[in-house]
Amino acid sequence: MGGGRGNITPEDNTNGFQKNPQNINRKGRKPSLKKQLEKVALSDGWLTFDKKDVQILDNSIKVKVPKEEAMALKMFQIAMGKNPNAAMNAIKLYLETFDGKANQNIRIEDKRPSKEDILAEIKEIDKLLKEKDGK
Repeated sequence: MGGGRGNITPEDNTNGFQKNPQNINRKGRKPSLKKQLEKVALSDGWLTFDKKDVQILDNSIKVKVPKEEAMALKMFQIAMGKNPNAAMNAIKLYLETFDGKANQNIRIEDKRPSKEDILAEIKEIDKLLKEKDGK
C-alpha cells in the first residue's frame, strides 16, 4: 500500500507504463472538438490537409479528415444549410461552446411565514377558542 509522507515504496506503481507500454499515447492528446470548431470557424472557407490525406479522383477530391474535424465541418454544414431549425440549433451550439451558456437569473422569494407570525396566529386561534368555550 502506498502513499503518505515517507511511505512511498517501489511496489507502489505496479501497473505503470513500464509493465504496460501499450497504454502510452505516443501521438499526444487528441484535439478537442472545441479547438476543431474554432479551426473551422476561423478558416475563412480554406482548410489545410496533409498531402498524404488527399486523393485526387476523376472529377473530385477525396480527403481523409479526423473525426473531430469532420464533426466540426458537419456542424458548419448544418449551420449553413436550408433547414432553419437545424441551422439555429447548430449556431446555438457553436455560440454556447465558445461564449458559454447564457445565465438565466431566477429570483426566488421565500413566502413562508416567520416564527413570530406563526406564534401570533396560534395566540389568535387560542383566543378565539377560549371565547367560543366561554359562551
